[in-house]
Amino acid sequence: MNLAHRAMLGVAVGLFLGPASGHAVSITDLYKPLSPNDAVARTSSTFPNPGAPFVLAPGVTQTILFQGDSPNGLTLPRGGNSAQGSSFDQIATNTTGPDAGRYLFTVTETNGNAGVIRFDKQTGTATLIAQPPNGQRFDLARFTPWGTVLAAEETAPRTGVAPLAPNAKNGVVYEVINPLGNPSDPNPANRPTVVARTALGSLAHEGYAQDKNGNIYLGDENFPGALLRFVPKSSASNFDPKNPDTSPLAKGQLFALSIANPTLAPAGGVIGGTGTWVPLNDSNGAPLPGITDPTVDARQAVADLNAAGKNIAAFNRPEDIDIRTSANGRTFLFTGATGAAVPDLSGNVLSIELTDPEAPVVRVFAGQNTIDAATGLPAGRGFIQPDNIAVDPFSGTVCFTEDIGNSSNPTNGNPPAFPNNGNNPVDDLFCARDANFDGVAESISRLATLSTNFAEPTGLLFDPFVPNQLYVNVQHAATGSINQFGNFVPDGLTGNDLIVQLNVPAPATLSLLGLGLGVLLVRHRNRGREAAG
Repeated sequence: MNLAHRAMLGVAVGLFLGPASGHAVSITDLYKPLSPNDAVARTSSTFPNPGAPFVLAPGVTQTILFQGDSPNGLTLPRGGNSAQGSSFDQIATNTTGPDAGRYLFTVTETNGNAGVIRFDKQTGTATLIAQPPNGQRFDLARFTPWGTVLAAEETAPRTGVAPLAPNAKNGVVYEVINPLGNPSDPNPANRPTVVARTALGSLAHEGYAQDKNGNIYLGDENFPGALLRFVPKSSASNFDPKNPDTSPLAKGQLFALSIANPTLAPAGGVIGGTGTWVPLNDSNGAPLPGITDPTVDARQAVADLNAAGKNIAAFNRPEDIDIRTSANGRTFLFTGATGAAVPDLSGNVLSIELTDPEAPVVRVFAGQNTIDAATGLPAGRGFIQPDNIAVDPFSGTVCFTEDIGNSSNPTNGNPPAFPNNGNNPVDDLFCARDANFDGVAESISRLATLSTNFAEPTGLLFDPFVPNQLYVNVQHAATGSINQFGNFVPDGLTGNDLIVQLNVPAPATLSLLGLGLGVLLVRHRNRGREAAG
């Protein structure tokens, strides 16, 4: 694959059939974890020959699939996160249709010109398929079961009006209908079209997950950070792409998670407790008396409920969300609560058990007290500020990235630019062992450490068709220099964001098993295509 087609990061890991749980053995069994390393050699992401973006566990390889600065005639949104690049954030893949798995979708966290990019893994080409007016800092990216793509704004309060949702005070969710269409098709009906989904609330959107019953879970990424549930009025089976009003996202009811007696981190943020869902509006999406309309300002609606004594849980910046239902029947949401942690404000991955969906249970899944498999000791400051979350659909393994914002500072500065980050100036990618699938990890294993200057790893996604294959973006990369304090200062000249793929080779005995299962998966997928055709 040539360099012009290498910038999404995917990780393929051999598969091993697991115990009676029904899941494959954890991915953490298939690589030797990296030890903490704050002194990684830094690289620059300069087109067309960027340096290797990650330091990897032994045997793991990386392939850049796409570079944001590729000169293929595509004009991408630019200017995100103090860099000059496109600031690729989350990643999704098409999970339905005859070309299921062929495309990756990513979004640009740029302000005022945010867009949705479709990347074709077969041809290596990218297409800007959607760019709603005054789109601000797209973070969320999802492919829905009914064949649309979602992008959402991580902004609160917003700057200027969203023309497609003029009453929204904060971020908006946008649904791209016909995301595989050609934006230049002479027939407008064949092009991708964008609809604002205000029923999902106006907040700082980042996390999104859907359970087996069609309920949708969302997080407000800004402090104080509530967790919301959306119950659609219509099911996916009723969706007609020619009629946007038939989308499950067009109408429904919003709830916020309340915990009456929560366990709190010392400096704030819910990290434990059993809760209930409190409505923000009625079953038709109409406002409740005394509560701000959440389609206009869900953050204020949550504040109104708290003023009424409803104890809406403040998770202190919940970030990405993913969901897992284990063979033992237990269902968990996972989210990185960047601001809520034990022993300090450096972040935990939380699990929210939904086995009884009306009585969610919050636990710390992984944090500084979790064992680092490389050292056998608590991770401590070697693990902080988790952000993007991905659950492996084959093994149930939960992996997550750090968003320290300090990968730009090799020495952490003098004075330190980010003193709260202490002795951890690098962004790592971890996978967790949860052998009994109880929502509490026994250990975490470092798969990769980002070495690209000024960047962070974003958009973690497992390929749902290829066992243990995973994609990750390198966001807001930049060129620049080190100042007198030891801090990296971008020069504002370039920002070549990347999409990357990682591969973890399995032992020979596992490879044979993985090959056999891979054949079965291919046959199953082909049968699905034949049925769809």
